[in-house]
Amino acid sequence: MIKKRGISPVIATVFIVMMTVAAASIIYAIVIPFVKNNLVKSSECVPYSDYYKFDTSFGFNCYQRKPSGDIIYGVSVKANTANNLPENVAGFALRFMTKEGIAKRVNVKEGGNASTEGGKVWLLNESANPKGINPILQIPKRGEIKPYAYNSTESGIFGSVEIYPILKSERICEKTDSVNIVECAENIPKMS
Repeated sequence: MIKKRGISPVIATVFIVMMTVAAASIIYAIVIPFVKNNLVKSSECVPYSDYYKFDTSFGFNCYQRKPSGDIIYGVSVKANTANNLPENVAGFALRFMTKEGIAKRVNVKEGGNASTEGGKVWLLNESANPKGINPILQIPKRGEIKPYAYNSTESGIFGSVEIYPILKSERICEKTDSVNIVECAENIPKMS
């Protein structure tokens, strides 16, 4: 007869306790920081859910065709008056869209260069572009309205534009506003 010996109950209990401690350590070291970081990131944009809006009081959200074939789009962007929010805002993204669903995103960041891929963005005021120097972009501060122009080299006409806050952490938040773009009644000032 063969005698079978098993693990003593004390040793089995010690192994189970050690495995439980090891599993808890792994959860504490990996899973909890992962969940915590994702919760912070997921709530990072909540205060900015209505930070930028398009201002329609000037009738400036429009486009103009140039003889060169380029199309210049103008938009008026207004920053919310909420307190303490501007310190975390780096700029905004404009997403121009055609009726067919083609989209073009343009990022406008404080202190950024006006040149973008496939066109140029500029702030429509003379102080932003002294003596024809490539302008440095400015974003609206709390409660301000700033007009911007985008010179597109795309062949189609964009029918609407959406705006998304960009935070200093480089996170692009959800859309805060959209507006339809119509043909301008007057000329949009050109970049000198």
